[in-house]
Amino acid sequence: MIISCQHCNKKFYISPSSYKRGNRKHCSFDCKFKNSHAWNKGLKGWGNAGSFKVGHCHSRDTLKKLSMASSRNRGKHASHYIDGRTPVYTLIRHLPESKQWIKSVFERDGYRCQECNITNTYLEAHHIYPFRSIMSDFLKMYSQFSPIEDKEILSRLAQSYGPFWDISNGQTLCKNCHKNKRKVLAI
Repeated sequence: MIISCQHCNKKFYISPSSYKRGNRKHCSFDCKFKNSHAWNKGLKGWGNAGSFKVGHCHSRDTLKKLSMASSRNRGKHASHYIDGRTPVYTLIRHLPESKQWIKSVFERDGYRCQECNITNTYLEAHHIYPFRSIMSDFLKMYSQFSPIEDKEILSRLAQSYGPFWDISNGQTLCKNCHKNKRKVLAI
């Protein structure tokens, strides 16, 4: 059921059960608070009133939907969630050695795209011999370990596996050139 806020006359949705109880007269807590004596005394930071944007009224149902939408993509509800397992390649890509490899490749190439010679843009480090191939070789070498159950051991072994961190296998590219390079490799 849609009713008007007593303070700002904004239309908002209210469930029939809340309407029957008669306890919802304002479109949001912010609106209710602005109409109270505390707002008139200058207590603007009280409660949740400071967390709302000025001029925006949100019904309780809308706030509930917004909070549910933001938490829907986390944890078990995330699209990439696999029983709490982070894939081994993600663990390897987030190692400090990976960040150091990227920095070393950028410094060697003078922070300049090696395809179009552009600077002052977003740069990416590209594996000339593809990362997925290096990963495949790595998993073949350590085939006694399971990529699902022994991922911590594999990520520690990857820290000392040279082909991942070989600077001569890296190339600095801008975002567009890297995208084009990946398209060519995919064909």
